[in-house]
Amino acid sequence: MRFLQADIPMNKHQFPRTHQQPVDGAKRAATYYRVSTGRQYANDASIPSQRKITSGFCEQNNYVIVDEFVEAATATDDRRPVLQEMIDRACASNRPYDAIVFYAFNRFFRNVAEMELTIRKLRKHGVEVVSVTQPTGDDPSQILVRQIIGAFDEHTSREISKNTIRAMRESAKQGFWNGATPPLGYKIVEAEHRGQKIKKKLAIDPVEAETVRLMYKLYLEGDGTTGPLGVKETTKWLNSHGYRTRRGSTFGVGPVHKILTNTCYASGDWPYGKRNSVTAVSMTCRM
Repeated sequence: MRFLQADIPMNKHQFPRTHQQPVDGAKRAATYYRVSTGRQYANDASIPSQRKITSGFCEQNNYVIVDEFVEAATATDDRRPVLQEMIDRACASNRPYDAIVFYAFNRFFRNVAEMELTIRKLRKHGVEVVSVTQPTGDDPSQILVRQIIGAFDEHTSREISKNTIRAMRESAKQGFWNGATPPLGYKIVEAEHRGQKIKKKLAIDPVEAETVRLMYKLYLEGDGTTGPLGVKETTKWLNSHGYRTRRGSTFGVGPVHKILTNTCYASGDWPYGKRNSVTAVSMTCRM
């Protein structure tokens, strides 16, 4: 059995191989790889590691890999677009796969009910579902084991999410920035080291801050030759005088309006968890 070896570009979602006809009774397989956190790129659960282990398993167990699917982003539910695309393709009338192979069940699904329904759907279309590190079968006791694994993975995922949110909220309460892109006029700087972790805070970016102050001046007072400018005219003025966004693009009316109506620029308090105003906490950095 021959496998095509190629480097996987990590920014792609699906990596088709040259389709091969199964030989010597080999089964056609699609493989699926996913990581949940950035840290997993550096350990045994990384995508290159999953690919190496899964490919070795297929070679040893008479599967020929015809397609490889990589989930470039993760989600808390199971609406992952690449996963759904793979399942839809597996259930197509031309039956392109005999099996879907993945590293572990928690790479595939973390909702035990959805997992079981998906496995039944795939098997109804003649597609076998194979976990490399957690092999199970079809008899009642092995199905129970698989369901227990799925339930444990679902519980673990929820606990990790809960603990992560709690840690990020506590970090925000202490005035640290949790990693999102800073608002215009600010930059992220290192605040302190805690073991191997680097805690970061917002700081004023002198160049960008001048642009933000100019926006407010134009909106409230004008440029000295006019009265106060509206949002649209402020945007036109900035673009016509060569001012650009952080990415080098011209300003749009929407982003300028968002800055001018954002009370955080006046207070210096940037909330974390704003979707829930009851539990929002703030990091202060007055401009």
